[in-house]
Amino acid sequence: MKRMRYSVRRNIVGFVFIVFAMVVSLTPAINVFSADQGNIQAVKEKFQKVFSRMKNIDEIRESDIKGLYEIVSAGRILYYYPEKNYLIFGEIWTSEGKSLTAEKTMAIMSKKVKNLPLEKAIKIGSGKNRVIAFIDPECPYCKKAYDFLKDKDVTTYAFFLSTHGEKSEKKMRYILCSKDKEKVYNEVMADKYEGSEKPGCDDKNVRDAIDEHRRLSIDTGVTGVPFFIINGEPVNGFNVVRIGQILNNQKGGEIR
Repeated sequence: MKRMRYSVRRNIVGFVFIVFAMVVSLTPAINVFSADQGNIQAVKEKFQKVFSRMKNIDEIRESDIKGLYEIVSAGRILYYYPEKNYLIFGEIWTSEGKSLTAEKTMAIMSKKVKNLPLEKAIKIGSGKNRVIAFIDPECPYCKKAYDFLKDKDVTTYAFFLSTHGEKSEKKMRYILCSKDKEKVYNEVMADKYEGSEKPGCDDKNVRDAIDEHRRLSIDTGVTGVPFFIINGEPVNGFNVVRIGQILNNQKGGEIR
C-alpha cells in the first residue's frame, strides 16, 4: 500500500548512486581518507572546514561504500565523499530493493525515541500498545490514522508538527489551551471542530509547547506527518497494513 504523508519541506532530490559509482571508479586507488586507516577524525575535521555552515553533526562514520562516509545530522543521513568534497543527499539501495539509508535512519530514530519526554505529549487512551504519533490536526492522513487507531487497544502520545501554518496552529492552540486536552484532541481529530471558530488562547506557555513539539519532532528525525513509533517500530505515513501488523503481532510497549 502506498504510504501517505505530508512533508514539512520538499525532499531534496538525491544523486543517483550509479553515477556516484562511476565517479568512484575514476578516482585513485590510494585515498588518504580510506576506511582502512580508520581516520574518522580527519574526515570530520575536513568536513567541518569545507561545510562550515552545517553545525549540528551528531556522528560521522564509514558507510558500506569504500571512501564514502555517513553524516548523521538531526536524525537524517547524508553522505560525504572527502576525495572530491561531494555532499550527497539520497539513499543507497541494494539490488534486492532494500534501502540501507532508510534502515539505518530508522535505527537512529528508534534510539532517539527512547529519550523523548512523553510527559510533554498529549496522552490519549490507556491501551497496552504504545503509539507515539507525530501529527498535524489539519493533515487528512493524520485524521485517517486517528480514525483507524481510535478503537484499538492503544495508548497514544501525540506530538504536534505543523505542516499547514496558521490553520494547523489554531487547532493546536485550541487543544493545548483546553483543560481536558484528551477530550478536545478527540473532537478536533474527529472533525467536530470544523465549521466553528475556536482559536484557543494566546498563552506564551502554549506557544512554547508548540515550538517544543516541533523541536522534539525534528530532533527525532521526523520531517513529515503522520509518523508513528508503535511499540518501538517506526512507521512512516499512514501505512495501515504495517500498523495492523505491529498491533497484531507484538505484545505491546511499555506504557508511561
